Amino acid sequence: MACVWLPHFMWQLEVIEKPVLVDRPVVLVGESSTGESGSIVLDRAPQLKEIEIGMRASAAQSRRRDILLVQAKAFVAEEQTDALADRLQDIIPEVEIAGPGLIYVGIWGAELLYGSDGEIIRLLGNVIKQQQFADVRLGVGPNKWLSFIAATLSEHHSARKLPADSAAALRQLSIDVLPVSFDLKTRMRGFGIKSLSDVTHIPRGSFEAQFGSNGGRAWMLAKGVDESLLVPRIRVEQVTTEFAFDAPSVVLPTVLTAIEGLLETAFSSPEMRRRSTRAAEIILTIQKRAPQRIRVAFKTPAQSTVQAIRPIATKLESVSINGPVETVRLTLTNLTLERGRQSSYMADTRQQALLREALTQIRTHTAQEIYFLRATDSCSPIPEERDTLIPASV
Repeated sequence: MACVWLPHFMWQLEVIEKPVLVDRPVVLVGESSTGESGSIVLDRAPQLKEIEIGMRASAAQSRRRDILLVQAKAFVAEEQTDALADRLQDIIPEVEIAGPGLIYVGIWGAELLYGSDGEIIRLLGNVIKQQQFADVRLGVGPNKWLSFIAATLSEHHSARKLPADSAAALRQLSIDVLPVSFDLKTRMRGFGIKSLSDVTHIPRGSFEAQFGSNGGRAWMLAKGVDESLLVPRIRVEQVTTEFAFDAPSVVLPTVLTAIEGLLETAFSSPEMRRRSTRAAEIILTIQKRAPQRIRVAFKTPAQSTVQAIRPIATKLESVSINGPVETVRLTLTNLTLERGRQSSYMADTRQQALLREALTQIRTHTAQEIYFLRATDSCSPIPEERDTLIPASV
């Protein structure tokens, strides 16, 4: 197993975008994945060793007053990790994304094609060197955990290999390397447990009884045992377009107009020829705030702007935009050859389909329902019963 690890990945991406921050005490914060209120530390500059990943932002500020809190762009880290995994899959198909900047590669059997493990690592490293990342480390081991430990023990822009019997290498490591929550690590320290050696000195049953199932897994990892299997990712085809406003806008119709233009560009691209999309992802870059991500799933695959804009507009009307929008990024995902509605050779049926699309577009732009006047009982003495208004959407 091979591990590709980019330490402090979110910080690296932030520095690439804003080089002036390279020597600043930057701490990247964001929302907790567990749903807890308040910001937590998602990443930090390498020199801030007293700041721990997962601690609350307020606690980080109390430890060091001069830190610069920056809102983490988690979606950018996900996109960059996906892009890196795509390039690695061009060499070896067995690739799993374990987190931002952390990728496992199943290299079993690859030596028959590429030669030794060293040659495989060289090829993987060449793929990553094409990027502007400040620090990349690779590791090789008999399982995912030991390959990760090998990467953490390697030097800047280098690789290392660990054998199956790596007890000596694990014994002196801090519990910070364990893939468990910040709260669990804090509880361990409360019991005087600071290294993996301290973990293994306690019987597994007692350790798991005190710290739960996650504690039991941590005990096994401290022993170098990792029974988790590699789960290869499936490459997802998608089409992405982006639009930047000359001046940030808070007007929803203006944002919808930009999205409609992006849809036109996306559906006219070669990748979307004779294809439909089952979902769209919209990322709004908000001025002086965290980017806002909106996902829209289509009930039937959308193959045109007219079919896609209405559910997107409905979704946007139901959410609250956090501030002035600077840029809009649209991504069409889950591409398929399926069609939302089967066409007909009958002329009148085609006309009805065109009429439905035209009415949908009018409703989207006017935000008003359109009605047909249909005769119901022309002989009724009551005027209201002679005709009925029927919504065009019915």
